[in-house]
Amino acid sequence: MRITANEKHEIASATLVKLDALANRRQVWQRDFYDKSNKGLYALLSECLGMYYEIKGSPAEVRTGHMVYTISRAHGLQSAFIPC
Repeated sequence: MRITANEKHEIASATLVKLDALANRRQVWQRDFYDKSNKGLYALLSECLGMYYEIKGSPAEVRTGHMVYTISRAHGLQSAFIPC
């Protein structure tokens, strides 16, 4: 069975409608969820950086580093932190 030119046009039109709907949903997702999650992530990272600057260069830096490393290992967390 051959597809007529009219049927091809209908299939193409229906596909474009679905693609437009997907593109709109992606825009809503980015605006409502992705951007907000990035803002939350950057706020969290900013707090982490603030804590780092609080202890960096202080006598407590090495002690804190060892403590964080020990606790993270005890909880089974993989850490890129290498104690001094």
